[in-house]
Amino acid sequence: MVSTFPKLVLRRIFYYLTPQELLTCTLVCKNFLRAFRVDPILKHRIDLLASGFIDAWPGERTGDDIFQSHRRLQEGWWNLTWSGKMKITLLPGCFDIRTSGGILCQLITTPHNTNVLSFTHLPTRNHYDCASSWRSPELRGNLFDVLMDAGQDLLIMMEIKADAGLLQTCSVRLHLFSLSAIKTHPEFRTNVGYLEHEFRSPKMPTIKTRVFGSHVGALHTLGDDNELVLWNWRKGTKISVLRMPRSQLQSFVFVSEKLIVITSVHPGTGVASLQLLSFTEGGRLGMRESRPRLLAEFQLPILARPFAFTHVTFTTDCAPSSQMTPTTLANHNDWTHDARTSVPAFEHQLLHLTITVKKPGFRTAPAAMRRMSLFVHARHLVQFSDTSLRHAIISWDRWSEGTRMVTTFPNNQWTAQRATPKRVGHLHGQRYMTLLENGSLFMLDFNTVGFRRGKDKTLLSATAHAHPQHMPRTIAAGALFKEEVTTALPYRQIATYEAFKYSDLMIDDERIIAFSRAKPNEIDIFIV
Repeated sequence: MVSTFPKLVLRRIFYYLTPQELLTCTLVCKNFLRAFRVDPILKHRIDLLASGFIDAWPGERTGDDIFQSHRRLQEGWWNLTWSGKMKITLLPGCFDIRTSGGILCQLITTPHNTNVLSFTHLPTRNHYDCASSWRSPELRGNLFDVLMDAGQDLLIMMEIKADAGLLQTCSVRLHLFSLSAIKTHPEFRTNVGYLEHEFRSPKMPTIKTRVFGSHVGALHTLGDDNELVLWNWRKGTKISVLRMPRSQLQSFVFVSEKLIVITSVHPGTGVASLQLLSFTEGGRLGMRESRPRLLAEFQLPILARPFAFTHVTFTTDCAPSSQMTPTTLANHNDWTHDARTSVPAFEHQLLHLTITVKKPGFRTAPAAMRRMSLFVHARHLVQFSDTSLRHAIISWDRWSEGTRMVTTFPNNQWTAQRATPKRVGHLHGQRYMTLLENGSLFMLDFNTVGFRRGKDKTLLSATAHAHPQHMPRTIAAGALFKEEVTTALPYRQIATYEAFKYSDLMIDDERIIAFSRAKPNEIDIFIV
């Protein structure tokens, strides 16, 4: 009966499957295997799973073996032990790198003032020799930034074009390519070949771009204002444009296919908040732009005098929903799907905010800054939304229990006003990692696999110690905030005994990518 299915219907069904189910389907019959080979999205997704997205190659392990492999991987993160290490030499002219789904991208400037992208499959726990590479052709445009979502085989190249005429405008163009083939993405439906937005500004803007499923968002900084533009990249349409003062729109992040969260500091009142907004593709055929609708506003605790909020920003990227493997979730049954799309709806996404507080100086002392980290799960914010009602104002005491405020990082000390933290850390899934001043690796793991509140034990190994933090933590009234602040989101705090002799790092599901100032042309890959 399966052999009579139309090929298009069969492939659309495969789009709804979880990574484990995709691996199983490659072994069912020749028709299934042929469908994976014909469809570039499915083919690349299987290749991605085989090279580290799931720690098993097709047909190599059973479901129980995969589960045990995930358990060993989780224990490796708790102990911070490595199953392997590999050195990768950066190519000449490399000025930046990106990672996504086990793929490393190097942004290279050639002697001819053009740009080239070089991609490398990173090694996995079972396959150290799978570091295959490929390159893009020379890019002659003004390449501003690159964004990848390996789970969707998506590569976004951002180009900035400035018009020096009377209007003095700038335009941003997003070119969408297939990551595996470096050609126009097969699901990108537009005759122009790119997404574009124009704004009146003679200067190059600061742009932050994020992707979630079918939607791409770009936040532009234009003088005293910020402008957020949302597109549906599959349809090639612009959904919404939101322009607000910079203090009221400081950063944003997707929490689902139809919801975003922005950070805001209201001038005058000094109140900081997170705002949950929904957006729809309004107008006939989705050709008309609509304004996002405010569903809920989550207030942060009120500061004591004379402190004042300056910035509340999502400082680290959340991994795209299509890249999440079960090891980044609470358990293996946490995968859910949006019936309207082929992308998993990842509601267990961990959001990390950096809260910057200003302490006014006296006549003989300059003003000082202090930074704190606030962690909250996306699902905790979404549960307060109700699309049938007017927007609600959620006070801090109503949603603080599902958060955790951490003030133990070295960049949380009072510093000079213009000073910036040397290391802001890196977030992937439900793990946040940074380097302490003494060089030790420091990680917060909010993954609750095997975690039982009040019953967990401290884990000690030869390389690291992991302490469960399942009790609420309270910041006394007057120390920084006007009232007592209590947060209770459980996590594990993990630190190494010895110094990690590197200056910066990035993490993904099963690797640490380390950088050293002493060897700027090399990076080390530690496989957990």
